[in-house]
Amino acid sequence: MPEQEKKSKISASRKLMLKSLMVAKAKEELEQELIDKEEEKQRYLDEKVPALQTSRMSFAELQELCQELHTKIDVVDEERYDIEAKVLHNTREIKDLNIKVLDLRGKFKRPNLRRSRKRTQRRKRQWKSVTGGRTWRPCLEWRAARRCLMPPRGQRSEQSHGVETEEVMMLIPAR
Repeated sequence: MPEQEKKSKISASRKLMLKSLMVAKAKEELEQELIDKEEEKQRYLDEKVPALQTSRMSFAELQELCQELHTKIDVVDEERYDIEAKVLHNTREIKDLNIKVLDLRGKFKRPNLRRSRKRTQRRKRQWKSVTGGRTWRPCLEWRAARRCLMPPRGQRSEQSHGVETEEVMMLIPAR
């Protein structure tokens, strides 16, 4: 008994309309979220950093204000440095613990390997030697040529390679 394909209960135009409405709603929410973040930032800055009234201050008062600001900046910088040092220490400790866990398991995480172009270059050289310099294109012709070009494992030799190359030249249509 052949399986029947499930038909959608919603028409394509209705799906498109719903999708566009969802995108519009998401865009509005994103804009509102950005506005809320900006307002929160402004409110925090107003709370933590009051506006300075320097127009009525004398020179001595301005110097005193600058010294206070410098001491506050020093305190904040020290706190920031301490926090950065703790974070760095914790990340190193986490890495060390992960290595210990992997050692205890006996399994090692394989690193991501990059693909090399060596195989492609080898195929291009083989293709040029087989076709007499025609440009290489990965296609069904290459698969057919490769089957004839490479002997089965264990039987590879220089003599069989030359014979197979001639066979390949017969299989590939001339263009």
